[in-house]
Amino acid sequence: MRRRIWLLIVVGLLAGCDGGGTPSAARSPAPPPLVQAWTRTDLKPAGQFTAVGGVAVGYVAENGRLSLLALDPATGRTLWQRAASPGEVVTGIPVMVSVVGDKVAYFRADPKGNLFAGLVVADPRTGEDLAVTAPALFVSPPQACSNKTDVCTVSRTSYKDKAVPHRLRMTDKQYVAESTGEPAGSRTIGSDGLTDLGTRDPETLALVRDGKVVWKRTLGDAFPAGFSTDHGWIWRLYPQQKIRVGSVYGPSAGTRDTTLTRDLTAGSATAALSETDGTVLWRDSGSSLQCSGIIGHSVDPDDPDGPGPAVRCRSKGTSTWSAATRTSTRAGLDVVVEGFDLMTGKTTWSVPVGAADELAGGDQRPALAGPGRVLISGGTGPVIIDLTSGKTEKPAAGAAFWCGTGSEFTYDEPYYFNGKPETKRSGGTLGVTCGADGKPADRVPGDASTRAFGTRLGNDVLVATAASVIGYHQG
Repeated sequence: MRRRIWLLIVVGLLAGCDGGGTPSAARSPAPPPLVQAWTRTDLKPAGQFTAVGGVAVGYVAENGRLSLLALDPATGRTLWQRAASPGEVVTGIPVMVSVVGDKVAYFRADPKGNLFAGLVVADPRTGEDLAVTAPALFVSPPQACSNKTDVCTVSRTSYKDKAVPHRLRMTDKQYVAESTGEPAGSRTIGSDGLTDLGTRDPETLALVRDGKVVWKRTLGDAFPAGFSTDHGWIWRLYPQQKIRVGSVYGPSAGTRDTTLTRDLTAGSATAALSETDGTVLWRDSGSSLQCSGIIGHSVDPDDPDGPGPAVRCRSKGTSTWSAATRTSTRAGLDVVVEGFDLMTGKTTWSVPVGAADELAGGDQRPALAGPGRVLISGGTGPVIIDLTSGKTEKPAAGAAFWCGTGSEFTYDEPYYFNGKPETKRSGGTLGVTCGADGKPADRVPGDASTRAFGTRLGNDVLVATAASVIGYHQG
């Protein structure tokens, strides 16, 4: 499973269940049951693993260090493990496995200096280096270039320089700058080349491919005044419709050193841009795409890399993040989950869920009840919502689920924000067993929950928790 979430939320802002509803007669026959095959309690995952090359690849973090490793999905045996680095990517962006074709790309720490790293492309089955760059300061995660073979990122060679787009060409293993003709200082904010050019007044988005700017669009054309990717973003590309839908956020009141408070209604907005020329197709104030990515899992089990459902959350109230506790709290929260038409932005269905803290940045995340089906425990819940149709149902009594929680780890080399060091880094989502009320439970989650939440490799499913990796076999 490759969950590529392009998301940065400065103020605090996935998970699964057996719904208990009656299966439709049109549904496929139930697959064979899952059996727990192995458990690794010696690993401290930084998120769910990713299926690539027939193995499970993921990050683990412990004692101020980060490693990338691969597991045999059938036995849980470690196939290889390498030291890794989050690079100079801003701390709010989760460290996630980057897949390029049938290979993995990651940053490897280098002794040259704080957060300097080499970009590595490796064979996921053996860990063997296929290409390695000289050390640099990488400000964007590695991702596949538009040719699906090379690796694109944004980096700088020293602390004094501005970052510029680069490409690691796999044909000759050369790491080369891509001159777009735009000022240095850009950063990637979405898959397949969506870029913040780094300019302000006005802030400008661009689609960059093969070193060329396909189109540019002033952020203010699509979002309200004062909104900026500096306050957070989430973008999804819907290739069949040839559009990008995204949310960008407004400023928060307060300071990063004390508290930051965001107005959940006035501080969020969603817009759609044409993938062809950047034309703004529609705008929607007061909403956040997929609840800022919280309910962004693919609805197609055969396409785990899919962009996820066309849903958004419309929230009232405020969210306050505390620097002292590194947690966020809500006041006056009221959430409505909506489906929308990708081409027009018009609402197609809506489900009021009240003060559902798990949709607005709470520590606990919604559970998945199957592909595209989420369990909302807070607010007016518990209720299961089908994110494609908007249909709802109650979960079965006594059912257990995989709920999700965000992960955070310490990395010894600090990231400097306004001259102040930060060693806390964001990881992916980890599994927590829970009941329909969202509270921890000691019951075993059902198979539908496990399949929806975990990483699937053939007949095997892996679930990463804060303290272990669990392997299930279908048979």
